[in-house]
Amino acid sequence: MDSKYPSGAPAGYSGSPADNANCTQCHGGSPTNVSGWITSDVPAAGYTPGTTYTITASSVGSGRKGFEISPQSLNGTLLGSLSAGSGNQIVGTKYVTHTVPVNGTSASWTFTWTAPTAGTGPVTFYGAFAVSQAVTNLSTLIIQEKTTSSIENSLNEGSFRLFPNPVKDLVTASFSIQNEENINLSIYDITGKKLLTLFNDILPAGSIQKSFDLRNLLPSGIYFVTLSNGRTINISKKIVLCF
Repeated sequence: MDSKYPSGAPAGYSGSPADNANCTQCHGGSPTNVSGWITSDVPAAGYTPGTTYTITASSVGSGRKGFEISPQSLNGTLLGSLSAGSGNQIVGTKYVTHTVPVNGTSASWTFTWTAPTAGTGPVTFYGAFAVSQAVTNLSTLIIQEKTTSSIENSLNEGSFRLFPNPVKDLVTASFSIQNEENINLSIYDITGKKLLTLFNDILPAGSIQKSFDLRNLLPSGIYFVTLSNGRTINISKKIVLCF
């Protein structure tokens, strides 16, 4: 990392919307968005409030490497709590950063996160990674909250599907519900910001299929479609739009 901070990044440089700052503030250059550099052992069904999970930050490339990650709401509130692992530390209460830059072609750090209270909803981890003095990469991880609503109980594994994926024009959402429910399908960007609602209405119990033409609604890119019963988000699926 930058010689100004040889033992980790200062608080407030995670690249989150609230921070509005990342490694380029000290290193210069322009950041590049990458995927998969933040991972977790949270089950596919989502986090259980109050449960502690392991978060992994990974970085590849040539040069000395460091990172800063924070799980935040859009207004910058810390979601859950953090505990440092080997080779990293907590700064400013809501940020995890390295203690010593790592040389080599790859680097990996792990720390723990205790999930927030029930009803918090999806949590986005924002991460800024310095790879050599002049290279900054930004990555995010969105983790959904596990719920026990009738939608979740009525879903068999894999019953919520989006196809085709990648999407070139029409996308079809397929799912089943056990009881009559108010169902909401919405699209979020990779930062967790809600962009639009595809469907919001009361549906009868049974197997459901709804198709949507997204060509004039969103530009090409990566998004998340969430299935909700109008109270809490239950399931999220990634889609890739290729128009």
